[in-house]
Amino acid sequence: MEKDNVSQKNEGGIFKKVAQKGGVYFISSILIKVLQVIILPLITRYIDTRNYGILEVVNAIKMVMPSLISLCLDAAYYRFYYKYNNDKKMLRRFISSYFWLIVGWGTIFIIISIAISFFYLGANSMDYLFHPFMTLTMMGILLYQLSFIGNAFQLQNLKAEFVGLVNIIYYVILNGVFIFLLIGVKMKAEAKIYGMFAADIFYFFIYLWVLLRKKLIAFEFDFSVIKEGLKYSLPLIPSQLCSWITLLSDKLVVGAFKGFSETGVYSIGYSLAQMVAVFSGAIFLAYKPIMYEGFSEDDKSGGEKVGHFLPIYYFACLWIVVGISVLGREAIVILTESSYHGAFVFVPIVALAYLFQSWYRPFNEI
Repeated sequence: MEKDNVSQKNEGGIFKKVAQKGGVYFISSILIKVLQVIILPLITRYIDTRNYGILEVVNAIKMVMPSLISLCLDAAYYRFYYKYNNDKKMLRRFISSYFWLIVGWGTIFIIISIAISFFYLGANSMDYLFHPFMTLTMMGILLYQLSFIGNAFQLQNLKAEFVGLVNIIYYVILNGVFIFLLIGVKMKAEAKIYGMFAADIFYFFIYLWVLLRKKLIAFEFDFSVIKEGLKYSLPLIPSQLCSWITLLSDKLVVGAFKGFSETGVYSIGYSLAQMVAVFSGAIFLAYKPIMYEGFSEDDKSGGEKVGHFLPIYYFACLWIVVGISVLGREAIVILTESSYHGAFVFVPIVALAYLFQSWYRPFNEI
């Protein structure tokens, strides 16, 4: 009986912790989404469906690159963090080894990618896409990926307020530069590329500052740490690529067969349906380190805690999908120009797909 009371107390503490930290992430995610919704009328007024489609195709490319640049070491970081975090010297060696590997491999990968895009786009008379679309996008991806260690360190230590504030500032910079160049300088789709690059620079320096302040970056490189991490992370790359194929490659397919204008319309409906992913992502930013810590201490009790958490999480995701599907058409008509109104037909379909992804997510993490 006493054991049951202790178990219930621990479970209550976990739900409280997830609610507190997840609530911060969720609020910051909602504020970011609200910011995106507020500027949506501006985007659809100043950027036609074709240019918006080009932006979404570039964004789809941007989403697949991190797994190839970091070799999925972000997943290995979460897996092995608790092995090193009790010793400051070992933790510094662990983090530094990951950081310098991504610097070296990521730089090589980005140079090759930029060279390929230069020759490919030029050969297909699309050299206008090379700069700034591909050059700044690729460079920004490397900066963003180098930031993940500092970001993950803050997440592991449940610094929800800091992470949430940084994420909000990131999107304020992105959209501030974007709107200024779009309206003030009269740029088109490329305005957002400059905005993303400016935000990626901020993200890199803020999390580099976190690691330097904690003295967790040094000129250290441990091959045994890297070998351990790659042994875990490399088999995850096919899974990450499959997720990209499932969730993002459709924009490339629509663009290739129906044109960038259709991609633009489709992407508006897609972005509204992503509210499911916003909720799921916010919850797991808080729950993921708690879950990993629980499993690292005891598999059985960790599994029991997950079992109590999942029904509530599943139920919440389901009702978010229902709400988005019912109100999607009205939201699109209110927020966008008439050329984008056809996007409403995609909302319930994509939302349902995100529902199954959110339900699958806990098992993927486990």
